[in-house]
Amino acid sequence: MAQFSIRAGKKINSQSLIADGWHHRSDALVSLLVLVGIFMGGYFWWVDSIMGIIVSLVIFYTTYIILKESISILIGEEPSKDFKAEIRKIVTNSVSHDVKLHHLHSHKYGNNKELTFHIRLPSGMRLEEAHRIAEELENKIREEMNIEATIHLEPLFHKKN
Repeated sequence: MAQFSIRAGKKINSQSLIADGWHHRSDALVSLLVLVGIFMGGYFWWVDSIMGIIVSLVIFYTTYIILKESISILIGEEPSKDFKAEIRKIVTNSVSHDVKLHHLHSHKYGNNKELTFHIRLPSGMRLEEAHRIAEELENKIREEMNIEATIHLEPLFHKKN
């Protein structure tokens, strides 16, 4: 059951199913350790203590695995280089202005993917034009990648020498 849940979770990209698989796996292992403790405890006085420590370690390890894979998705993580390149390509192909893209973070909530990033637009651009560009990019990303994007606009300052 554990292996099935983990494989199915990886196949459909479901953290909940993967976590449930790890839960099944740890339950089976802990049950086995308890049985060993019951049968061996009558012969060796120290087996019960050792099995208790091992059970605790299994529970902590399982918790670590589940949290490690879940927390980074919830708090946001830096996208892969390929993902960034794909976003940059969409931005470059969609906007005629000189746009600087930075501070990308991706989030995943169940099957919903979210992306936040900043773009720098020419500092003299009207707010309506900047908003139109951001809205076009958000729509394009939604259509092409099925990701909800939120774009923060910043002025592009040119330094004078």
